[in-house]
Amino acid sequence: ETFGYEKANTEFVCSYIEQLDAFPDESFDVVVSNCVVNLSPDKSAVLRGVYRVLKPGGEMYFSDMYRNQRMPKELMSNEVLWGEGLAGALYWNDFL
Repeated sequence: ETFGYEKANTEFVCSYIEQLDAFPDESFDVVVSNCVVNLSPDKSAVLRGVYRVLKPGGEMYFSDMYRNQRMPKELMSNEVLWGEGLAGALYWNDFL
């Protein structure tokens, strides 16, 4: 569907979010994470890669969970909590 445009202007790319090296710099208008960053073991690589591939004025829609406190290490290694995205959730103060 083109939503009134002459041709489609949206492309969905299936990739690991921490492996954006295959994409050129400043090539994306929008990057969306729907609880994908929480599942990534290398969040720094994700954020660096997203920053690199976004065009000037581009946006990241970050629809992940956040924590309001640090999680004990023994809980962060829990496979069930990791799979649910809870163990990998970022502490909100880490964004400041």
